[in-house]
Amino acid sequence: MYPALLAAVEETAPGYSHGVFPRETESTTHDVFRRANERLLAAVSNRIDEARPIPFLCECLDSECRSTVQLSIEQFRELRESDNRYAIVSGHPILDGERVLEVEGDVTIVKKP
Repeated sequence: MYPALLAAVEETAPGYSHGVFPRETESTTHDVFRRANERLLAAVSNRIDEARPIPFLCECLDSECRSTVQLSIEQFRELRESDNRYAIVSGHPILDGERVLEVEGDVTIVKKP
């Protein structure tokens, strides 16, 4: 895992990067990954070009997922314009009722009801 990403995860959910991550509800799992990604954004946003892809955590339902999605800062901010949209690796689990909004390569954008 990338150092800034690892630090964001550890700050948001201590023990996650070491495989000691408690089972959460599906909604909470989305939110834990979202908060870690927002911390990562805050850590790197003034250091790199907004168009350059960086690895964000997959925001799927699997609390043990260690995958990343490559999004630019610009794409990530656009994703966050709506509170109920999440970026996941294509093929990863989604909640009943979630809608796939977009699939671009290995990244799927889903919307919670």
